[in-house]
Amino acid sequence: MEAQLFDGTILEFPDGTAPEVIQRVVKQQTAARQAAAPQEAPAESAAPAAEEPSTIGDMTKSFGSGIIRGAVELGMLPATVKRLGDQGAEYVVNKGDALVRSIFGLDPMSDEQRAAIDKAKNESWAGQMDNAIFGGQDAVRGVMDDNLYAPRTTPGEYAETVGEFVAPGGIPSKAARAAPTLARKGLEYAADLTRTAVVPGVVSEAAGQATEGTKYEPWARLLGALTGNVTTGLLRAANTPESALRRAVGDAGQIDWARALGLQNNSTGVRLTGPEAITQAQNGASALPNVLRMVEGSVDGRAKTAPFFADRPQQVDTAVTNLLDAIGPQSPNPSVLGPRASEAATTVLDDARQGINAQTKPLYKAAEPTLVPDTEFQAIAADPRFKSALARLRENPDLAPDYAGFPDNSVAVIDAVTKDMFARGEALANKANPLYGPELAGKNTEGAVNARDLARDPARGGSPEYDQALNEQARLRREQLQPLQEGPLGNVAAANDTTAAGNAILPQNPLTGSQGETADTVRRLVAQDPETTVGLVRQNVADRYAKAATETQEGNREFAGAKFHKDIAGNQQRRGTLDAVLANLPTQDAMNAAPELLDVLQATGRRKPIGSATDFNASLRGDLGVASPAGRAISMLKSLGTSFVANAGDAANRLAYRRSIDALADMFIAPNSVEIIRDALNRGAGSGLAEALARTAAQTPAATRERN
Repeated sequence: MEAQLFDGTILEFPDGTAPEVIQRVVKQQTAARQAAAPQEAPAESAAPAAEEPSTIGDMTKSFGSGIIRGAVELGMLPATVKRLGDQGAEYVVNKGDALVRSIFGLDPMSDEQRAAIDKAKNESWAGQMDNAIFGGQDAVRGVMDDNLYAPRTTPGEYAETVGEFVAPGGIPSKAARAAPTLARKGLEYAADLTRTAVVPGVVSEAAGQATEGTKYEPWARLLGALTGNVTTGLLRAANTPESALRRAVGDAGQIDWARALGLQNNSTGVRLTGPEAITQAQNGASALPNVLRMVEGSVDGRAKTAPFFADRPQQVDTAVTNLLDAIGPQSPNPSVLGPRASEAATTVLDDARQGINAQTKPLYKAAEPTLVPDTEFQAIAADPRFKSALARLRENPDLAPDYAGFPDNSVAVIDAVTKDMFARGEALANKANPLYGPELAGKNTEGAVNARDLARDPARGGSPEYDQALNEQARLRREQLQPLQEGPLGNVAAANDTTAAGNAILPQNPLTGSQGETADTVRRLVAQDPETTVGLVRQNVADRYAKAATETQEGNREFAGAKFHKDIAGNQQRRGTLDAVLANLPTQDAMNAAPELLDVLQATGRRKPIGSATDFNASLRGDLGVASPAGRAISMLKSLGTSFVANAGDAANRLAYRRSIDALADMFIAPNSVEIIRDALNRGAGSGLAEALARTAAQTPAATRERN
């Protein structure tokens, strides 16, 4: 096999020599002969030399051709990997053969033997397939060499290599893909390109320049690309603020970003930090508040966050006032709201009683004419309490005419008398009654029961209709009246002032499952007296916020919103009761506004109090306790210079800490804090080693390509 050089020299090779071997020898011989050839002076009639391009122009053209070459080489990546693998295997086999021969004292493999091995390999099916693939790859590379611009300056060579790295290294990262705007996507992609193409491309080209013309050049370029990729990956992962965020958040894919953004952009006017909004969106499943507390606990961090949180009390005041105004106007006379609500509740109860009486009245009417036999009636007529009650009935100018047509032993009269006896017994059993007498009360009640039992017993001459009426009335009272009397409505009716009446509707610790009876109470009160009911609800909510917004000993009201949320909606039942009240007011404005405000106020409670000032004090002592220049000089002399190294290290650590704290503080209080945190998390996590290896593998063709 023969090959001709540029000067006509013929090189001979054994049959079966691999094409890449021939190409390498030809290249080496050509370079050697060109270097040794004398330089001839140009003839006077020769054409002028081509003008050298500017460095910028050369770099621009080289970068463009590099992009094309890199994209094509990326497509030929499998062939390149196979070729490198074969070369590596051949190198290992040859070295191993030489080692074995030297151990056993054999002569090295002759050129004839090596040529025979190469011939057998090339004539095999696998060899022929490899030669076809590699030949096609060389042909493609030849076309690119003939048609693409070749760099003519060293900066141009760097630009070409960077361009070759763009295609395999320019895949946008997760941060670039997740960026919310085109401008931010562009910035993220520019950062990606610098990290994944420019840096490894420059390092690879530098390594290639250092080993140019040697057999180590392709491997040096590949190692340079790997070094650049790994270095940028490690530097990115070592970004302290982002690293702290990743540890605090865990799996960022589990965060409800839509809800967090909604909280950040809420319409209440209460500004939230990113950690508060994200933690609220995750229902507390985040350690970001711990990072926020650390930032606030530092001197530098607190200097930035203090003004942000100092504005919060006024923001919460305004937001809660807007909710109160959505409920209704402030009453100019809040003290009368309770008594008026009590009157309205009492009227509702009376109406309920009258409704029950109206339902059983036909049965009573049917039973009224029934006469109890004298033999049975004499037993109750002899009771002095019955006699007194009967006399009061007959002598009462308002009631007597209604019963004038009924004899004493009629069911109508007996029913009226027993009602008087029951009422008298109840009154005498009340300790507040000046005539309080438990014994007399018991006898009146006992006598009323005996008389009523007689009147309702058909076997003793009583009326079955009267018995039915009593049973029906008892059922209706138990099912309709008693729930009203014993529930919130009855408590409002029994209230003596505005505070008691308001707490009856919105108790701080409502009974589990009581939201239904609360809703019924509000509906009935609104129907009876809407203005008083609305005013009472507003007053109660306003008073509870005023209590929650009371300043601490340090004059701090930053947690007023969280305290208010806890008091009025701090558990499922409190929230259910509040919703039941707001949903049954005359307008739905408050019901529509409350969910967002309560969500935001609960988010303010996700912020953790700073607590101990130990870190704050330690930081100040570290700054204020630094020795004077003279003291530091003496200390350095005493320690033979070692204290200087220690002090320098401490100073560097403090500087890095402050920069990280500043970065986190700015990130947390920014108006778009949630987006900034999301972008920081999307920039990746971990060491980035796997990504660096993958990118380097994709850049292998560009890194190992032999330059002309």
